[in-house]
Amino acid sequence: MWVPSIILLLLTWILRPIYTPNSSYAVVVDAGSTGSRVHVFKFRHETNQSLPVLEDKYFEFTRPGLSSFASEPQQGAETLRGMLNRATSWIPSKHQSETPVWVKCTAGLRMLAPEEQEGILTSVDNLLDEYPFQKSPEAVAVLNGEEEGFFAWMTLNYLLGRLQHNRTVSVAELGGGSTQIVFEMERNKGGCSSMAVGDDERKFDLYQYSHLGYGLMEARKKIFELNNGRVNPCIGKGMSKVINGKTEAGYELTSDALNDQECIAYMEVILHTEPCTHSSCSLNNVYQPPIDTYNGDLYLISYFYDRTSNLGLQNEFTLRDVKKLQEKVCHGQWTDISGLSEMAFKELQGRPEWCLDLSFMYTLLHSGYGIALDRPLKTVKSHGGNEVSWALGVALQNAAGY
Repeated sequence: MWVPSIILLLLTWILRPIYTPNSSYAVVVDAGSTGSRVHVFKFRHETNQSLPVLEDKYFEFTRPGLSSFASEPQQGAETLRGMLNRATSWIPSKHQSETPVWVKCTAGLRMLAPEEQEGILTSVDNLLDEYPFQKSPEAVAVLNGEEEGFFAWMTLNYLLGRLQHNRTVSVAELGGGSTQIVFEMERNKGGCSSMAVGDDERKFDLYQYSHLGYGLMEARKKIFELNNGRVNPCIGKGMSKVINGKTEAGYELTSDALNDQECIAYMEVILHTEPCTHSSCSLNNVYQPPIDTYNGDLYLISYFYDRTSNLGLQNEFTLRDVKKLQEKVCHGQWTDISGLSEMAFKELQGRPEWCLDLSFMYTLLHSGYGIALDRPLKTVKSHGGNEVSWALGVALQNAAGY
């Protein structure tokens, strides 16, 4: 019996290269408004699969973001060096020269002047020349909002295994500088983009839009500057916030408001949900078909997740639940919040913007995106150990060859 066993082992070893799937790597730097994140993905390519399999990954994060170095672009590029060095070490040397690299900048850079953008992009491009990766002419660029939303949608649907099935999920993302929404529409309807995903050319008719200047950090600025007074209903009850305004630095905002609806009213002002000259709008008179006409799962990601999960909301809830939470936070009724951890309680005490953040999220989703109060929502930070980020979508598009 031992002879056939040896023959079988020899055949297995000889034939191993034939059946071993190919592997590839990709490096994606997400240069966001609050910081830069390096993602390294390892894919396994199988002959019977049109989409590659994500086998492993490396992640690292640094602050501040590149947009903080508008006047010192070379210094900004240097903030990426340490992460890129470690990313290079993570990839086997034999694969480094065939590994594509991208540095994609999002809303933080989109809000800079063109010459400031160019200075940062050039400095980063020069830095990448020092590394062994494949760098295309478009490797270092500002990612427009529609691309950001689409790649986040692709990432989540890939991780959920939905790209090759009949029902995809919708995605609403809240970043620091912008917010994006992407959802599948009925085939051949107007106002959408047609995307082909996979070798079988399965097409998705998607609505996608990115609202620049309506990320969470930018929304805070708009609210703080909405009036010239020192009392702001979006500051937590009995709390204060020192801010730097456009005309005055280091002044203090306080709140004596007990009505959470006052903060909601502020949000309605900055979102400009009226007037609407189209058949249906989101904010700022931007056309958006009614999202509730597509009844698939709706996922909230990025700051939507961060600001709800910390305060005890489970991964599935409704906007009615968010409104109840907003009322308790704005009124300082923190002990009434179920599932609130000691760490979250301390965070509420130390962050007077909690009322503002929840009020903005609720108003954006309900009045802006038109999501019904009782529609089931899901929120997610990662799936299967993989972060839900547009960066994976960028790498996936290249790895899948479409």
